[in-house]
Amino acid sequence: MQFPAFPRHLTPEERSAVREVAARKFADELLSDTENKTGPITDARWRTEAHSDALIKGLTLISLNWLSERMDAVEAAQASKGDA
Repeated sequence: MQFPAFPRHLTPEERSAVREVAARKFADELLSDTENKTGPITDARWRTEAHSDALIKGLTLISLNWLSERMDAVEAAQASKGDA
């Protein structure tokens, strides 16, 4: 899955909503891929737990991706100041 780029132009609340939607999409895709490989998950409780775990993983990956983008921008800005 392609994660969204850090939305600098949005408010923190809007960024949170973007992250939540992307994480839900990630979780749905991950669960779907798993079911395609292993067969349908028939236990409702296990399915809910698996989706919850995938959602947490998605939120974490997106947050880390955004942090990495922001750190790259800071490092680039510092490098350009050093060149000036």
